[in-house]
Amino acid sequence: MILRSKIPLRISLNGGGTDVDPYCEKFGGVVVSSAINKYVYASLEERKDKKIKIISLDYNQIISFDIKKKLAITGNLKLIKAIIKFLGPFKNGFNLSIHCDAPTGSGLGTSGSLGSMLVLLLSKYKKKNITKFKAAEIALKIEREVVGISGGKQDQYAGLFGGFNKLSFKNGYGCKIKRLKIPNSFIDELNYNCLLIYTKKNHYSNDLLSEQVKRYKKNPNNTIGSLHKMKRINDKLLNHIKNQNIFKIGKFIDFTWNLKKRVNPLVTTKKIDDLYSNLKKVGVTGGKILGAGGGGYMLIILPFYKKNAAIKIVKKYKMEVTDFSFEKEGIKIWSINKKLINQNTKKYFL
Repeated sequence: MILRSKIPLRISLNGGGTDVDPYCEKFGGVVVSSAINKYVYASLEERKDKKIKIISLDYNQIISFDIKKKLAITGNLKLIKAIIKFLGPFKNGFNLSIHCDAPTGSGLGTSGSLGSMLVLLLSKYKKKNITKFKAAEIALKIEREVVGISGGKQDQYAGLFGGFNKLSFKNGYGCKIKRLKIPNSFIDELNYNCLLIYTKKNHYSNDLLSEQVKRYKKNPNNTIGSLHKMKRINDKLLNHIKNQNIFKIGKFIDFTWNLKKRVNPLVTTKKIDDLYSNLKKVGVTGGKILGAGGGGYMLIILPFYKKNAAIKIVKKYKMEVTDFSFEKEGIKIWSINKKLINQNTKKYFL
């Protein structure tokens, strides 16, 4: 049998940055986010020997090692190696294949989603039942304390649960989740009036968030004030969603995008600002760069009949519009008999 899994990526509507320490540790963070139909995938096939092979299809990288030897968390694919080491030992080796619908640095939470998915998948492989909450906590702990990647706390949770959620964080790696009850018709309508733009410039969230921490320590009043306000007005966003007012949701995101730029000016670039300015001229009510910023994907909200005008502007900037929809489901794990996949050969290779 082969175990497979997929976990949706996410977009954050507000609060990104409040889930980053040291602010989150002291004041708590609140993020409103939704899963989307872009995924991280994994396939796990048990081997008959004692070797583990990791295959990154996106980066054309293959790493093999013996499960009896000490695994060093260095070089490529460190997060994957760290999770395997943490959850080991394993009785037998396995092939683990990974790929994703979005590139690293896209702002959609790829590494955080990958971490949580692997913790849950490998636990299932070892026939150990853990909750989604526990999987997210383990993934966060490994990413922050073992691999040393800085970042927020929303990514490890959003994809596991799917849908629209209000995520609340305090000390440590725990999270309180409030599922937002939104009619399917309004989710479809919101989707109809959104565009997802790929800027073709990937960012390094570790560097960008390190800059936020530096600004927090150097000029706490300005940074803390903006983060406080971002968190405090979350209820306004929730009311706009409850009242199904897309125009006000767009205006809200426009306002908080400016707040986020005050927290860390590196979340944007001159090209992105120019693009956004021209998009507003044709009717975009609000938008923001997703994730840590500096590139990746941008979400914009606009009347659906303005989409063609907006797309023309996006193309002038040599960027792309990406199809997407909001995803109600969270992580999925299933098994498949490899004989059903390929009946013409005796072996099936990931």
